[in-house]
Amino acid sequence: CPVGTAIIKTQSDAALLSSCWPSFDGYIVVSSFNGDLDLGPIQKIGGNLTIMGNQELRSVIASKLSSIQGSLNVGNLTSLETLSMPNLTNAGNVYLSSLPKLSTVQFKQALITNNVVMTDTALTSPPDFMQTVALMEISNNTQMSSVNLSIESATRLVVGMNGSNLTAFMPNLTTATIVKIKGVSQLDLPTLQSVQRDMLVSDNDFERLSLPSLVSIDFDLQISNNSRLEDLSLPLFQSIGGDLKVQGNPSLRDVPLSKLSNVGGVMNLNGTFSSLTIPEIASVQGDMNIWTTDKFSCDPLIDYKEKGVIKGSLSCMASNTNPST
Repeated sequence: CPVGTAIIKTQSDAALLSSCWPSFDGYIVVSSFNGDLDLGPIQKIGGNLTIMGNQELRSVIASKLSSIQGSLNVGNLTSLETLSMPNLTNAGNVYLSSLPKLSTVQFKQALITNNVVMTDTALTSPPDFMQTVALMEISNNTQMSSVNLSIESATRLVVGMNGSNLTAFMPNLTTATIVKIKGVSQLDLPTLQSVQRDMLVSDNDFERLSLPSLVSIDFDLQISNNSRLEDLSLPLFQSIGGDLKVQGNPSLRDVPLSKLSNVGGVMNLNGTFSSLTIPEIASVQGDMNIWTTDKFSCDPLIDYKEKGVIKGSLSCMASNTNPST
């Protein structure tokens, strides 16, 4: 049985790993392999499994593999169409990148892992992952039409610039540290309650953005450049530690923030809206800047400024008013 790092260039090299059954404690590197690779009976890999730069590799099958203690690194493979590991339940990290023909990925349902990156593939939907992940990035997969994940928490969640009609559904996600959503036609995060740092929702194609359970964001929230957004619903949203920015959403006429009480930074609203609902607002620590091309009354905001609710400066401009500061 080889030790340290096993280099696989042919199927005969892969067959040598059979003597290591059930586990290989080192690293496996697939290099200059052509055709279809079968990793045979190996069940566990103690280090990384790296498959990079094999331009003629068409498929990888590891039907018995259940655990990779290190990372699964698969990238820069222009011919790879299939990655089949149907019994893989645990991997330290999963990195799939620059795989323009990869249309089939098979892991055991709800794979346990720390970091997941899937970029530049031909997948139409990603495999599912278990409960908690540190990084979940799904981006630039132009054939992808849906993202349906069971994760409950993520340190960094990025879904960006995939297929033109992509729907994103994460029914169990309750907490995240950073959330970035771009290029989505439908977003469903029904149980998201808190974001520990920033949330960015920009350049999407949906008409409705509803975050029915969101209560707090510790740093910034930006909702920007969503060209078709007409309906914004944040019924429980109470506090934000940083800046609140809603701008460049030309179809949005109403900004309802009925429960919002505290803004720790600046509040910038810029667009075509005619209504801003903030009856519970108690403190805006930074400036409040309101600019709209529609008719809008600045009087309630002037009253908030005079009462000391707005700690910074107030700038309000609408089509029917003179600038108020």
